[in-house]
Amino acid sequence: MFDKITAFKVFRAIVKNGSLTAAAKELNISKASVSRHLSYLEDWLKSKLLLRTTRSLTLTMTGEQLYDQCQEVLEKMEFIEEKLPNLEKSLMGRLKVSLPREIVHIIFPNLPSFQQQHPDLKITFDFTDRYVDLYNEPFDAAIRIGTLQPSSLFARKLCQFNDTLVAAPSYLTKSKVLETPRDLENHQCILDIHRSPSDSWYFIDAKGERLDISIKGQYTLTDTEAVLMLARQGAGIANVPEHVAIEACHDGRLVRVLPSYKAQSYDVHVLFAERQFMPEKTRAFINFLVDIFDTKSDTTTP
Repeated sequence: MFDKITAFKVFRAIVKNGSLTAAAKELNISKASVSRHLSYLEDWLKSKLLLRTTRSLTLTMTGEQLYDQCQEVLEKMEFIEEKLPNLEKSLMGRLKVSLPREIVHIIFPNLPSFQQQHPDLKITFDFTDRYVDLYNEPFDAAIRIGTLQPSSLFARKLCQFNDTLVAAPSYLTKSKVLETPRDLENHQCILDIHRSPSDSWYFIDAKGERLDISIKGQYTLTDTEAVLMLARQGAGIANVPEHVAIEACHDGRLVRVLPSYKAQSYDVHVLFAERQFMPEKTRAFINFLVDIFDTKSDTTTP
């Protein structure tokens, strides 16, 4: 069986150049080889494709139809061979990322510079704590806080978040004494349903010993920003990542509580499904995240 694609290329060159000799020169093959490919096509189609004289070359009706079809087939093949391998390397199209809301204020202030570098890239952010399926859902990456579930996904560590207890001065002035984590049992705490369990906080004391404290409160929420908002309003004590509360602590709207006790800490990772054939748009975004979080620790290098 002859190579039809090569024969199509030869036939196209014959028609374009008007002779077998010129086609052979363009393709850098012998005239005999050109003639052989033409014969293959004519034998395959059982039809004459060219009418040749000493001075001219004319397409038959079948030759005209074949030439039109050859053009279409070869253009598609050239797109597949030349363009498709580079599509994943290009920084264009759409990038979809799943991430929790509490890290938005870290990423978003830096997005303009990323967008300027890659103006043809469109990004969709999906704010969810759900563990999206990166293999079967249209997500390129997911940022997650906390312990990772066992999976075949790849993960790169971005940083570690440390929790801190905060409360509004208005709450602390009217509340009971708060000197040790045990005292939290007598306070209004703002619960976050995403913490597991939501009604228990743990701390590490100066001796390195862990203290698990049962807490209670009037409010149970599903959003860290909402927890912080209630804390600023004096509704109780909140246990939130330090970076979330830092601004409110600096301007006095919140006060750190029990600062001598170390609260819970969480690793932050970006997850992705492919490492060897990672699209360049995904790689660029992960590198962008690494620069933002300024980490030197990773579980795998994409």
